[in-house]
Amino acid sequence: MKSNRSTNVLLAMIAGLLAINLVIKTGASPDMASTANAQAGQPTGSPFNSSEYARRTADGVTEMNQRLARLESRFDRALQVRVSESVPLTIVGLPTSKPDAADASK
Repeated sequence: MKSNRSTNVLLAMIAGLLAINLVIKTGASPDMASTANAQAGQPTGSPFNSSEYARRTADGVTEMNQRLARLESRFDRALQVRVSESVPLTIVGLPTSKPDAADASK
């Protein structure tokens, strides 16, 4: 019997929290609705328009494709690199110069 009572209390608490969430989301007054819309980034008084959302998404994808095409066109050409300054490299363990054949015969 005790677990049944605690389950009922838990279900009542969950129902209460869901009711509070519903009141906050829908807004009990016009002021609450405008605040919720402002927080969601939607202009006040305009319902969600799926065709506008789809158009904006398609425009964004088109813009990204154009940017990607510009980047790919830059890499289609051969890259030319000119080294203007270089740091002298020293590799540890290798001799700095090879002995000449004339020096080896002596």
